[in-house]
Amino acid sequence: MALTAAAIIASGAAGWPGSTSYTGHSPVPYSGVDGQWNKPMCGSNAFERVQTTVTEFAVNDSTGTCVNSTRYITRFSVAKVIRNIGWQYPNISSGYVPEGETTCANPAQDHCFAYPVQAKYDGHPVASFSSWLNPGSYNESFDTWFSPIKSHHSVQTRAGNTEIMIWTAYPGIHDRLYNFFTVNGMRFGTMSWEAHGSWRYVAYLWLNAPHIGNRGRSLTIRNLPLNPFFTNAEHHGWLSQNEYLWAIDLGFEMNWGGRGNNIHSYSLTGMPYAPVDHLTLARPANQATVIGTTVRLPLHARSSENWRISYATSRLPSGLRLYGSVISGRVTGIPSWQRVTVTARDRAGSVRRVAFTWITKR
Repeated sequence: MALTAAAIIASGAAGWPGSTSYTGHSPVPYSGVDGQWNKPMCGSNAFERVQTTVTEFAVNDSTGTCVNSTRYITRFSVAKVIRNIGWQYPNISSGYVPEGETTCANPAQDHCFAYPVQAKYDGHPVASFSSWLNPGSYNESFDTWFSPIKSHHSVQTRAGNTEIMIWTAYPGIHDRLYNFFTVNGMRFGTMSWEAHGSWRYVAYLWLNAPHIGNRGRSLTIRNLPLNPFFTNAEHHGWLSQNEYLWAIDLGFEMNWGGRGNNIHSYSLTGMPYAPVDHLTLARPANQATVIGTTVRLPLHARSSENWRISYATSRLPSGLRLYGSVISGRVTGIPSWQRVTVTARDRAGSVRRVAFTWITKR
């Protein structure tokens, strides 16, 4: 692993590095709460999705910060600190945002990592990033969350969960450390306790984290594997390999200062991908039915992942209803001509629609 930490400017804050245009397979990204790309999210705990060729991420602001994000590039900056709030955490997230919504908007169409995933099946996650760090009291850190229950993937349901943080910088913070270990030549100290709200908190602090000074400095981390930290937590009994990983975040846990901090050139690779579903829906033949006739018309959709499928219909002839995957009933009313639409949807969000003609006559 190559690692550098150096001061690179004489005054002011660092700007964005050069970037290349996006060439991914999905032309339009999905916005989050605000939908204002390249504009600050200010104190709203909102998020914006960032779509890349690898997967989708989400940039989250916090109650006391204004955060800038960019559509197709994994970077964000703390444009403004509205007010100092202990341990607020603007970040870029992979998995689930604190409200419990996935950072990858359309698993049926886009490349999405398989969250939640048990620790023993999480692949080989490796992270790289560069950052600019200004004076203040905060940490720059990865924040990963695990749950013993697959459906627990929001901060509202974190009782019994395990939070594992990796601090790569922590100006203005001094903590007592123990259980030292090394990852790729980087020496870390550990602290852990049962946090308020009954989840297990574990933090790994890089012992050679850079001194920030009065003018700020840059930091670059390359190819940092995350599994050694998870394995170490397992050895201490803080984490089970059967627990579900539901978020990998990178950001700044802030007390005061830190305006102008930014993360850029962030990559997260090695995670398993969620299966991409292929949903097909057969178009029923056009129907001609005598009024008073009993009808039973099955609908046929198929999911390549064998996921459960739900159906909906519109403009059915009078007397007919949809029961599960079957249109049935006794045709009533007057002669008519209807253009019936059938919609099939699976749990990944894939949707297929077909239309056919239904004539009722005497």
